[in-house]
Amino acid sequence: MRIVFLALLGVLAVPMAGQTFMRAYSQAPFTQPGLILPEDAIGMSDGTWVFTAFDGYLVHTNAAGEPLRTFSVTDAGGGALASVNLDYLAQAGPNQLYVAGNTSSDTLFILKLSLDGTIIWQRSYRTPDNYPRAIRTMPDGGLIVLAITARGTSQSSIPVLTRIDASGNLVWQRRYYNANPANGRMNWYDLNLAANGDLLVTGTTTPAAPQRVIAARISPTGAVLWAKEWNASNNNNEFGRTIAELANGQIKVLVNNPVPGTQFGTVRLSAAGDLISSTAYSGGGANVTRAHIQASGRITGALTNLSVVFGLAPDGTPAFAHTYDLQNGSSLLLNTMFPTSDGGLMTFGGYTYSFFGDFACVLLKTSADGLLPPGYSTPLTLTQVGYTPTLSTVPLGDSTFGALNAGLINVASAAVVYDTLLGTPPLALDPVVAPLFHLGPNPATETLRLTYDGGTGATWRILDLSGRILKTGVILPGQQEVLLPVTALASGRYLCEVLAEGHRQGMVFIKP
Repeated sequence: MRIVFLALLGVLAVPMAGQTFMRAYSQAPFTQPGLILPEDAIGMSDGTWVFTAFDGYLVHTNAAGEPLRTFSVTDAGGGALASVNLDYLAQAGPNQLYVAGNTSSDTLFILKLSLDGTIIWQRSYRTPDNYPRAIRTMPDGGLIVLAITARGTSQSSIPVLTRIDASGNLVWQRRYYNANPANGRMNWYDLNLAANGDLLVTGTTTPAAPQRVIAARISPTGAVLWAKEWNASNNNNEFGRTIAELANGQIKVLVNNPVPGTQFGTVRLSAAGDLISSTAYSGGGANVTRAHIQASGRITGALTNLSVVFGLAPDGTPAFAHTYDLQNGSSLLLNTMFPTSDGGLMTFGGYTYSFFGDFACVLLKTSADGLLPPGYSTPLTLTQVGYTPTLSTVPLGDSTFGALNAGLINVASAAVVYDTLLGTPPLALDPVVAPLFHLGPNPATETLRLTYDGGTGATWRILDLSGRILKTGVILPGQQEVLLPVTALASGRYLCEVLAEGHRQGMVFIKP
């Protein structure tokens, strides 16, 4: 199909490192609903960018953010675009990608894809409640995939690591569980590589309530070298979000909700998992969606459900924090902020000119301080707060897992439109209306409180990110609060929608 190009603007009229731009992307004209909710974005070694959206779109742009190729990824068994989630990306080689996703909550697939749209190979496996959490390229050109599944034990969640070589052959696949007791729940949220090839993971473990943060080091063959948990300090709310090795061999972990009144914190460990230092941060308003830890210890990231980005210096001092304000009445849902090869930063997320309505994907390329032009960002203050976790060893068990199957994915060319976000607002998707409702707490482990601001009756529903309706109910006229049970939901992101007064509004929430 022909790719449709709109405005060719995009370079900001302020001095910044490298080429900077603010762009939005949609599979339909911007006067219609666009791509719904962003998934992942990476920078390629040649300076180009690749991002994905939840309805099966994969977009490859040049260094200026102008689309080069756009593909729709579909289920070969006839599934709709909305049933294919392209969760995580990694570069496989020159002009090649690894993509990890799922075609529903039970089938995980892995693609090795050329950027001309050719599938080099694809693999899959099917289990209940199966979601990828991270994907990393290995030194030999293969990959390691972290996923969460419920298969094979009485646990509600168990992590699975899948090691595949560059030709698509299974090297090993293992599942991990808390061995004390064996039915303890465990969730891993991030995976990264150490310089010697070891694997570093972080998340939560729940041998008994409340849950604890966990960090573990695993050998290149899947053997557990050590695992540490630390005491619960915030009543079942804290969890390990990001982990990485530093240049000096130490390990840094970003923890969400570490202590009451804070949004996130960091913990520095030795290579053997011993505590070196820790701190927490308040003032962000929400916890971290995704973060990137550099070898120097510098951290950049974005906050959940808010248009807030932040940066921490290597010593943990807040370097910057901004709220991005693109246009009056607009909303941003930011997924990530990551460093670029020219010393700048790339922010990826979703944008709408209505209140959490139909999103278009956005790429915001800025300098190292994350600043947008005057009028597009507001400074935010982060404050360091005391945080002293107590670490202890946690026994982990592991066992073999099932083999890989052939894949079920098709890739075809598709059209995309794009436009600059500077100047006259180009993204008036819907008339601006006041928010109908608010949600809290977010993340929610057991109960989500919906505060309704409308004056008439309404309908609420919870959807997964493939668009499948999981729960629904009514809000009676005059009712101002509804408690929504979320205990039975698997860990992940969900959309809560309210339909009332001729409007549909939605807000994303997280079940840890």
